[in-house]
Amino acid sequence: MIFSGFLDLQVQGLKAPNVLLRWVKKCLEFCSILMFVLRRTEDGMKKYLPNEYWSYQSRYVNHAPELLENQARHRRLKLFKSLTGFKEVRRKPACFKHVPRGYRDHKSFWSDGRSDYVLCEPYNPPLPVDHIPGLSVIGIPNEVAPYGGGWSDDPAAQPGTQGLLFGLSRDEARLSQLELMLYAEAFSLPRWNSVK
Repeated sequence: MIFSGFLDLQVQGLKAPNVLLRWVKKCLEFCSILMFVLRRTEDGMKKYLPNEYWSYQSRYVNHAPELLENQARHRRLKLFKSLTGFKEVRRKPACFKHVPRGYRDHKSFWSDGRSDYVLCEPYNPPLPVDHIPGLSVIGIPNEVAPYGGGWSDDPAAQPGTQGLLFGLSRDEARLSQLELMLYAEAFSLPRWNSVK
């Protein structure tokens, strides 16, 4: 339909630029309405779909459990949960709005029962993360960071993603302790790309 409207304009030789302008406005209105409907539908669907559908495991592990990459990811996800004691939550934490867009790849939301956190695992993030007002961030060791994108079975390989855990600035002391504990544990853990 849109393509045929464009052809009609070309046939007319674009004698009236107002016609083109009106046509573009109609297309933009249609796109904005479509995006609004899609966003509302997605939000509405979240209310009716089970929690498991939106979980980290269903999004990044269960879609192809036979792949070695996903088996290693499953192992790291269980390790991340057990070491941190975090539970995955569906609601966006208050700190999420402060997380720069460039870091929001493979995002998930976690809670320790007192505070909520955002785990982001972007490819090639610009490090170190600059100070962001109201936000605290720590790095997650490769051996514990669940996603570990760019998997390879080469023992010398490094993941293409970096695990970053964001929280509010009031949680800085708690996050610093967690970071020290995770890096201390990482020395005795299997490599990030180990399946078992």
